[in-house]
Amino acid sequence: MTSLYAQIEFKEFYAQATPQKRIAVADKKILQYQSFRLPVAEISSFVKSKSKSSFRLNFKDDVQWDIELEPSTLVSLDYKRTIVTPAGKRSEVFRPDFLFKGRSLNSGGGYVRLAIKDNFIYGVVTVDNKEFVLEPASRYGEASSNEYLLYASDDVIADTALKCGFEGKSGNIDLYNEQVSITKKQQGEDNDSVGRLIQILQVTDYEMLKEYDFNIDSLETFLFANLNISEAIFNSFNFNTDIDADTGKNSISFKIIETVISTCESCDILDKSGKLPKLLNAAKSWVQNNYSQKKSLFYQFWSPRRIFSGEVEALGITTFFSNPDFGACSYGSFNFLKYYTPDPIGLRYLTVHELGHSLGADHDNGIVPGMKSFFMTSYPVLSATRFSRATDFEAFTGYEHLADQSSNNRIRNLIMSRDSCYKLYENNITPCKLSAPPHITYFNVPDSVKVSWQGNGNYIVKLMQRDNSTFFTLDSFFTNASSTVFKNLEPCMNYKVEVKQVCGSDSSLRSEAIIVTNTQLMIEEKKIINENADKHDLQLKISHNHNKTGLFYILIDHIPTGFSFSDSPQTIVIKNLFSDGANHRIDIRQFLDEGYCNNTYSYQAPYFRNKSKKILLNDFNESCTQGSWETKILRPDTSGTPVLAGVFENNNDLLFEMGNFDSTCYWRYNSWGYSDRKTIAFTSPYFDASQYYDVELSFDYQYWVNPASPVIDSAYVSAEVFDGDRWHTVFKKNRSDIFGPKRIYDGIQVWDTLPPRFFASLDSFRSQVMQIRFIAELGTNDSISGNPMFLALDNIRVDGYSLQELNEPLIYKAFPNPVQNEIFLNFSRPILTLPDFRIIDMSGKVVNRGKIRNDKISTNGLQSGIYILQVFDAGKLIGKPFKFYKHF
Repeated sequence: MTSLYAQIEFKEFYAQATPQKRIAVADKKILQYQSFRLPVAEISSFVKSKSKSSFRLNFKDDVQWDIELEPSTLVSLDYKRTIVTPAGKRSEVFRPDFLFKGRSLNSGGGYVRLAIKDNFIYGVVTVDNKEFVLEPASRYGEASSNEYLLYASDDVIADTALKCGFEGKSGNIDLYNEQVSITKKQQGEDNDSVGRLIQILQVTDYEMLKEYDFNIDSLETFLFANLNISEAIFNSFNFNTDIDADTGKNSISFKIIETVISTCESCDILDKSGKLPKLLNAAKSWVQNNYSQKKSLFYQFWSPRRIFSGEVEALGITTFFSNPDFGACSYGSFNFLKYYTPDPIGLRYLTVHELGHSLGADHDNGIVPGMKSFFMTSYPVLSATRFSRATDFEAFTGYEHLADQSSNNRIRNLIMSRDSCYKLYENNITPCKLSAPPHITYFNVPDSVKVSWQGNGNYIVKLMQRDNSTFFTLDSFFTNASSTVFKNLEPCMNYKVEVKQVCGSDSSLRSEAIIVTNTQLMIEEKKIINENADKHDLQLKISHNHNKTGLFYILIDHIPTGFSFSDSPQTIVIKNLFSDGANHRIDIRQFLDEGYCNNTYSYQAPYFRNKSKKILLNDFNESCTQGSWETKILRPDTSGTPVLAGVFENNNDLLFEMGNFDSTCYWRYNSWGYSDRKTIAFTSPYFDASQYYDVELSFDYQYWVNPASPVIDSAYVSAEVFDGDRWHTVFKKNRSDIFGPKRIYDGIQVWDTLPPRFFASLDSFRSQVMQIRFIAELGTNDSISGNPMFLALDNIRVDGYSLQELNEPLIYKAFPNPVQNEIFLNFSRPILTLPDFRIIDMSGKVVNRGKIRNDKISTNGLQSGIYILQVFDAGKLIGKPFKFYKHF
């Protein structure tokens, strides 16, 4: 194969052939393949440092690929990964930097799509008009981490027994508001410079996570890499309505906005039966509860489980839904996809095929029997390289009149009928501004960061360092790249980068401060120890990767713990923390009043009432709505100002950074900027606590009421309980109450230090008809508007202990733990007071006695031998004595 750019000197990377060995799983999927070792880490480092890179991949004397790559724009700037766990959801925002697109510079070369990261390369390269696949050999069985398979796409063996479950067949054309007719079968000119873009949300179930050995990063990497190679197929469309052709030079791009990954069976979104009606009902309900405001979104649900269209097992099924509130952009689709093979080409066919249905295409072989060379055949045709076109119908006598049913034309019809929903960028226009702030990537090395941005053109980049209250310029340079790397940064120094695009006489400025956190102390290990009643100790193992000198401080929820030190590594123990069951923030920083020299972690405190029964719980995570809770106006406003009801947020990073809010959903009431003077109550459904004792209410909260407002009446927030007769106040904070340092987010002053989780006893109010309500009283008089207020609530819980269990016989089981020198006791029911124990040796002597705390008894100090354990409740012997042997 010949390079068209022979005069260019390429960076060259050599592949080393490995002794040919057969991989049983691969043999069933691929007719012939070769195995190589590749310097993938070096390739990854080379391509990541450039906005456009060219290199040669040398397999052997007659196989040399000359490749040009640039970063893919597949992932949205505001992309997030949502992890669903038994405890709820958590979202993580980041930008993958390992996806690339480009072209082969060899003769007969075409598109290249690769995912490249350390010890991983996955994708396709088109050379000599033939498509080849590169992927890790480990996907098919045991292989070294640096071993990769190379094979031609058309050598992949298709499983034609499984078929697509789509049942639209030409009737699907009724979905479109308008048809664009085809009267000519020539290729369209590239007169329309506008491309189109579709937004995709990916969902995987617990079984998918198992397929990737419970490695969330590996699963997500596959999803990215699969869509990266699939996107390359969506080209050669004509979106110029002045030309009657279905084929041109326009393309459809993808934007992944979110990936939702389930980590347990009970966390799965879809029904496990695989039956289409149940899948559809679950998907619609989930979308309605979580994404009802998203327009024209394409959802992909991945699972290795079997799926069925009627009684027929299918590889994939596509269905449609709409939200009339969005008008022309009401259209969306569900792709239910079976992860049926590890090979990239089979999975790409499935992905492209079902997205083709989402965009309006039918099965080619359902329109014209015998047409089975393209992506819309009803069973996998893995040699397919494109969608059917109008010209393809000329080969089928008697079907020429159906040329307007080509996949290219049907996709064109749907796109053009809803053009405003997909016409999101122009190929020939570079806007004279950055589309979003620059993005910062922190490396594992302690003194370097990468700053990247989206766009094409020329830029002025400035690196600035803070001196006292101002920034001065360290470096300023021009670049036509879309990223740059800053090295040799000083630890615990505050830097800022400004990126300015040069567009003639016009320009725009977007800047972002670089927070250098990876040069700071690190917590290598967090461990809960010494649980005792409602207290626990937190053990932290700390190290650092720089030689910065000076004192360092540890804070929990922004409150200094009293620990300061200058040496590392070391292990410290923070004692007597409250076991409130909440999530807490840990900061290690050098300067108490500065956040740029800071590393942040979190830990989950144990819950001292972990054996209680849940009576009422709302963390808003299931649906991010108020559910059966109600927002009511207790005191109407007579001035006619609008009602400002509570809202439900699913991202509180800007408001709280971290703390005992769990960063999924929470209830928020905010009257900042309004003249709202209402008294708002957020009220629970009724619940019955009459059959419980030691009943407690607990919740996480955050509030801020402007203490400088001239309003005469006091503003406050409170919690009340209804006992079936009247309301009783169990919690109240006035506007003058403060908690911790104040920070500003989005122009709103919010107490960034979170108050401790609040607990209140409800034992005095137990009844069969109970309610909880939270009141936001803004304070008012007849002439002045109310106080600006911010209030947030999360993890509202009422729990207690069953009275019925209290009357049941109390027994226990003992479980010795020789490694920890302790005995763990499992009691059949809760105990009102701490039980007593005594340990007797074989001579009848009592060698140890005391209270049983946290269901554990220490055997430290006992000599090797046989002992008898006795347990007492209120002086009464419980169960049978337990005989155990103490080892050295």
